[in-house]
Amino acid sequence: MYKNIGRKIKGFSIVLAWTLIAVSCFYAFYRLFNGTIDTKNIIISVAIVLVSSIVAMLLSWFIYAYGVLAENAEKSNDNLETLILQIDELSSKLETREKPSSTPPKKAKKPEDFSLPETKEELFASQLKKLKKDYEMSRITYDEYEEAKKLLEEKYR
Repeated sequence: MYKNIGRKIKGFSIVLAWTLIAVSCFYAFYRLFNGTIDTKNIIISVAIVLVSSIVAMLLSWFIYAYGVLAENAEKSNDNLETLILQIDELSSKLETREKPSSTPPKKAKKPEDFSLPETKEELFASQLKKLKKDYEMSRITYDEYEEAKKLLEEKYR
């Protein structure tokens, strides 16, 4: 009964509008044909139908709008609940994530460990290695990697 209340309110507003219009039409015909048929009675009957139809439509619009608001509020609550669940899941993943170990940092390399490439081939290989590392770490795209690789080959070969 209380699930999807916005949709039920919207449906009620439509049924209410048509019911009020039908009742006003029946009343106008009853009034018209139950008494004397004269100009005054005809004008009053037509006025009853027109005014009550306009009032029914306006009333149903406001009720329908309330139903739309209720429906949208329900959707917003569902979305909010989903977001809260996702945030809780992400925060639990962050809490269980491994914390960095307290191992001492690696020793710095000695100056003799650094050697500059002596030949063109060694220089080409070292630059290609750096380029590949940049691609693997997503610093550059595949197209940029291929273009830079071609330029290196042209330069060193």
